[in-house]
Amino acid sequence: MGKTTGFAKIKTKTKYSQIIEQILDLIQRNVYKPGDRLPNERLLAEELGVSRGALRESLKGLIVIGIIESRQGDGTYISRKQIGPNHAFIVLENTSAYRIVQLRRLIEIGCAADGIHSVTDKDIQALEKRLAQMKTAREKKNYDGYLKASRLFHSDLAKVLIKETNEPLENLMDQLWKATNLAISKEIYNDYIVERIPEYLSAHQKIIDAFKIKSFDAVKSALTAHYQGIIDQLELS
Repeated sequence: MGKTTGFAKIKTKTKYSQIIEQILDLIQRNVYKPGDRLPNERLLAEELGVSRGALRESLKGLIVIGIIESRQGDGTYISRKQIGPNHAFIVLENTSAYRIVQLRRLIEIGCAADGIHSVTDKDIQALEKRLAQMKTAREKKNYDGYLKASRLFHSDLAKVLIKETNEPLENLMDQLWKATNLAISKEIYNDYIVERIPEYLSAHQKIIDAFKIKSFDAVKSALTAHYQGIIDQLELS
């Protein structure tokens, strides 16, 4: 009898979410550790009792949020850049994606209330650089690159507002960003990315424009509109 992989046949709920939940659970229980290689696609699909297409789509979602990484010609591995105990699991276990998005919005608005008047031209240039990276990635249809630049935009946003190294806050925002994208990862490779990128690029530009005039009300309005767009997408998913 061969070595067990730890995976079980999918029985209830959507296959997509169950595949993700099994992988996250096995990581959480240290069955698979950072740097470990997952079973090959054929074996894993067989163990789970799902099609290879369903498996691929689920793995894409986990790749996007940094849980696993694909190495061309070598398979799929658990990321060595492992995350804190609450990373992404909060979507599946503790709260709704809607509340996570609202928490992101409230944190960024709170940071803006404290730091908007201390924003410098250099800070604005840093945000413009991230937005330019998002636009370039979109032009090249590099959607993973787009998502990375978007995450860094929001990371830089917190940094320019608090004006000091605040690792707990930065880690929290990073985890919340990844958790949001876990919730919408089914859509990441179609409607969310392909059809809504112009809307999201415009939303990020409005945030920068509000920073330029150092208006808290304008920043609050821009952030609220941006996160409402994400909430709308969650409701459609």
